[in-house]
Amino acid sequence: VWRTDPIVARVGTRVVVAGGVCEFEDDPLAVEMYDMESRTWVMCPSMPTMLKTVPASTWLSVAVVGESMFVTEKNSGVTYSFNTITMNWKGPYNLCPDESVFYSVTGILS
Repeated sequence: VWRTDPIVARVGTRVVVAGGVCEFEDDPLAVEMYDMESRTWVMCPSMPTMLKTVPASTWLSVAVVGESMFVTEKNSGVTYSFNTITMNWKGPYNLCPDESVFYSVTGILS
């Protein structure tokens, strides 16, 4: 998949590459996962359609906890999680604490 400005996250022994797909590709929300142990690429379920207007890293924030990648739309605070073991998306979760918030970024500190 040809991409510009995708989100990229290392989740355990996997690297997830999502969104940022060029306009001439069929699926702007495409997700691929590289397994560093087996050295193979796997196509994953696409990002949720609610993210279709903002599929590039310019508009998304990403964080990782355990085997899950969390993707937050920066302007709305709407967040989805992707589990790299089950290969399922969950959400949406509205993390925007107040309608007056203009911009949200997700981060995890351990």
